Amino acid sequence: MEKMHLHFIIEVLEINASRMDKVFELTKKNCSMAKSVLSSIELVGTYELK
Repeated sequence: MEKMHLHFIIEVLEINASRMDKVFELTKKNCSMAKSVLSSIELVGTYELK
């Protein structure tokens, strides 16, 4: 595996991009799966608002 793609579906009225950057950073820090592969693969994060 070369890349892991994390896609977030956000159900709020409004959120700014800087808050989503924080979400991605916290996910990298707190998700055991992400932490275990972070040094060996690319982690990509995207989101959509609903």
